[in-house]
Amino acid sequence: MLVCALALAAAFVVSFIPVSASVTSFQSNQSLRFELPSNGNLRVENLRGVVIAQVWSEPYVSIAAVTDTGEAIRSPAIIESSDRLLSVRVPRSAAKAPHVNLELRIPARTHAAVFTGNGSVEVRGLPSALLI
Repeated sequence: MLVCALALAAAFVVSFIPVSASVTSFQSNQSLRFELPSNGNLRVENLRGVVIAQVWSEPYVSIAAVTDTGEAIRSPAIIESSDRLLSVRVPRSAAKAPHVNLELRIPARTHAAVFTGNGSVEVRGLPSALLI
């Protein structure tokens, strides 16, 4: 299983070509909704805080940004989608910029790769594949 996860991670790195595409999304209660590609590949990179991912029974990904105190904020994430990958990235910013923590809800079929700059990663439930 570990070999499969590592192979998937290598595929993410090799196949990640930023491609902007039209994405159906809506914002509700400060969360964004995105459809996963059919292969379930999701890459999350947060260089400004932590990532909390929870597996749920819905078929789409929900993304919310919160401060360290739990206050919902507008997400500064750069979100790109193609037919092979949904990518969520919060880039570094000025030294005094506040932390941005990402709270995600992901379908069980997700093949996720999650990276942070110096924040923690918390996962509740197990997706199909996970690389941290």
